[in-house]
Amino acid sequence: KPFDTQQLSPSDVIAFYFSAHWCPPCRQFTPVLKKFVESLQGAGDHSLKVIFVSSDKSESEMWQYMYEAHGNWLAVACGSGGKDQLSSRYQVSGIPSLVVINQVGQSVAPNAVQQVFQASQNSTQIFKTLYEWRIASGAGPV
Repeated sequence: KPFDTQQLSPSDVIAFYFSAHWCPPCRQFTPVLKKFVESLQGAGDHSLKVIFVSSDKSESEMWQYMYEAHGNWLAVACGSGGKDQLSSRYQVSGIPSLVVINQVGQSVAPNAVQQVFQASQNSTQIFKTLYEWRIASGAGPV
């Protein structure tokens, strides 16, 4: 789904996911992130909102990658300038990159990719990681 701020609530934890289908490390991380999100959703917690920020070369490549490998995530419109603005704001210099933000748009989890990789082997750690992000981001109760 294209990203629209009306799809978010104060109880959501927001994470921008910078990635592309042509990037081998991204293709390794994306299924891990998908499993992380699906583990939360399977337990009834839908508060983590991943917003895909594509570095793909075309909108069709972006949507194909989302269809093949992502969950039911939001996306910044391809070619809208949003990717460049977000990359600059959050100093994204490589992909994959996962930027968890607080309610005023500040990055609060500088090692989010590593946190997801580490948590992915243990469902308790997945919930602990989301809890830490929730506290750091100031997200309200679910």
